[in-house]
Amino acid sequence: MRIRPTRNAATTGFRRIEPADIQHAQLRERASPEMQAAHTELFVATKGSEQVGLLSLDFPPVPQPLELYEVFVVSECRCQGIGAFLLEQAEMVGRRRGYQSIQLKPHPLDPEQRQEYLVEWYSRHGYSRSSSAPDFMSKML
Repeated sequence: MRIRPTRNAATTGFRRIEPADIQHAQLRERASPEMQAAHTELFVATKGSEQVGLLSLDFPPVPQPLELYEVFVVSECRCQGIGAFLLEQAEMVGRRRGYQSIQLKPHPLDPEQRQEYLVEWYSRHGYSRSSSAPDFMSKML
């Protein structure tokens, strides 16, 4: 599946990927089989031929929400809009597959990143805390 790049990542590509095809060591570590559920699909962001980000989505049966399991950008490519690009692509994939909403549980993958920063970052992208499950955030698609 190819999805067109968005405004903040004009040179970034996006495609579904199998774990065996992941080249970057940081991304390969994040894509290990024990990190995946039965309905998990992985997507990679690229800049040129370099793999720079990984998106992990769980696709439970609709009408359940799409589960955003992980957004990960390699350390040397952070703060360049790649995470926001991956988030936009996750939402686009969800809409195309008929999901009404997307949900996630913000948790830092980098020990130097604070939980509060992630919550703020997702909030800036339209996500809000769930009233029924306060550890989760969601957004209508």
